[in-house]
Amino acid sequence: MLLWRCRLPGQRSEEPAVDGRNDCHADEPASGEDVEVTGNSRSGKSPTRWYVVSEDVTDRELAERACLAVLDVVRARTRRITVDAYSDYRDSLSARAQAPQDELRARGQLSTGRNRGDPGMGVELDPSRPADWDLVRAYAAWSIHVELDSAESTLATLHDCGHSIGAELTEAEADQLAHLLAGVLRVEPLEEWRKRDKADRRGRR
Repeated sequence: MLLWRCRLPGQRSEEPAVDGRNDCHADEPASGEDVEVTGNSRSGKSPTRWYVVSEDVTDRELAERACLAVLDVVRARTRRITVDAYSDYRDSLSARAQAPQDELRARGQLSTGRNRGDPGMGVELDPSRPADWDLVRAYAAWSIHVELDSAESTLATLHDCGHSIGAELTEAEADQLAHLLAGVLRVEPLEEWRKRDKADRRGRR
């Protein structure tokens, strides 16, 4: 079962993180009191809720497939991307991932953003630029953290080199993601995963 490495949308700061820690690698998405439906149908937009890829991502091929599927699904709504140009697989980084990492760090050196003290952290990309989109596609599954924002809020997080993946999706987008990962990985609403995880942990006591 997937274990998240930071607090999840809707989880209060005083609650422990899912894997027992209470820290968070990056800014968490806007949260409510365990309310996962965040879209407003009255505004003319389809309602959204948080979904997770809830199976263990056990190898690099699966991680890449899952990350690319999420990127494809949310691309139209993505307005901003931040990438941490560090990998837990630095000793086994593929040649096709090394070049994007080098490019991201070089961009970070030129950045005057919030993480300029560490040029490899929080490197900002413009999803409207094809070269930037290609960069995040090439490196997402190797990064310790990728965050995609819509015009209003956090849209998706690809954390821990693709081992923890979540996205705020419409029902149609969730169906599309499930189709892209059919037979390989499961996609389910975050609140359903939470209930199942809680029941599993109670059963292990």
